[in-house]
Amino acid sequence: MNCPICNFGEITETTMVCPRCNSDLEAILVTRKIGRKSMSLLIFGIIVSALAFVCLVFLIIGIINKGDLTKKSIITMTPEEVTAIKGDMENIRAVNSELQIINTDLLSKLSAMEKANTKREQIYLVQEGESLFIIARKVLGNGYKYIDIARDNNIPDPDKLIAGQKLIIYY
Repeated sequence: MNCPICNFGEITETTMVCPRCNSDLEAILVTRKIGRKSMSLLIFGIIVSALAFVCLVFLIIGIINKGDLTKKSIITMTPEEVTAIKGDMENIRAVNSELQIINTDLLSKLSAMEKANTKREQIYLVQEGESLFIIARKVLGNGYKYIDIARDNNIPDPDKLIAGQKLIIYY
């Protein structure tokens, strides 16, 4: 991975700070992880949709053939038909159990992703001679994020800071 600030190219997936420009890379790493998790959720959604479609088809077939099904009782079924129905039910139970395990796993992963996406905040005390650009570069690793700091702190003119002023910086 390359650093988005200085384009330094020897950064691993576990590096939180660029060794060349000291940029905070945690947000970028979290964004990449979310992208990978989103793909997993998309695949899960496709699988669930396909299973729902299959169930809907069986439901429609059952409604259409309802008269035929009610006329044939279990007593008149052959042992092979009963065995086939029991096998189908076992398969459905197995698929249901697998889906419940996958659902539990995805819910725990989603919960972890939500915790990772929760913004943290830091109180920053403005020093003499600092600008929002300098503070953003120092704290967030990107001076151009001064706009976010100004917006979050209701600062109409980013060039007018007072030494000792407290800023809330979200990262």
